[in-house]
Amino acid sequence: MAIAFSQTGSPVLIVDGDMRKPRVHKVFSGSNGMGLSNFLSGNAELKSIIKTSNIPNLFYIPSGPIPPNPSELLGSNLFKNMLQFLGRTFEQIIFDSPPVLSFGDSLILSNCVDGVVLVVMSEKTPREALQQSKNALLQVNAKILGVVVNRVDIGRTTHRYYNYGNYYYYEQEGKTKELSYKSHRNRSKSIRSS
Repeated sequence: MAIAFSQTGSPVLIVDGDMRKPRVHKVFSGSNGMGLSNFLSGNAELKSIIKTSNIPNLFYIPSGPIPPNPSELLGSNLFKNMLQFLGRTFEQIIFDSPPVLSFGDSLILSNCVDGVVLVVMSEKTPREALQQSKNALLQVNAKILGVVVNRVDIGRTTHRYYNYGNYYYYEQEGKTKELSYKSHRNRSKSIRSS
């Protein structure tokens, strides 16, 4: 998502807000010795922790060393001031966070950003966990923008819906059958009911 935003030519920043199990620095083959936790603890200047990636217009802030109090750091006034400064510098800012149900960090972050995208692992994330995560975010008035399902094994997918013109089809294990023909005016209603 961040790469797609950066390809528009606008500066994009990824912030590793997972100060419990950081990984953004690994994606960019960088160091995690200095990052967000250093800045929020008062041990680094903000400009010194913003790293340049090898992708044009894409920058990142690693999490830094794992602190004893991530939730407190994310709930601090310094964090809110940091967001205001970064918002004037970058067109898009994307935060990586810990799982919603594991820690309060994600709920704190959700109140500081414009929206939340839930990321779930195909065939691994239980439906109940996704529902609980959604409910927890809604309880703190987070704006959920959508869900990304990753690690989908296309070869194992046995159910698919697709359309051709105004005809709707359902495919299961190689057997295709026509579901319905609907006029353009009723298309959205028929898709929901299918």
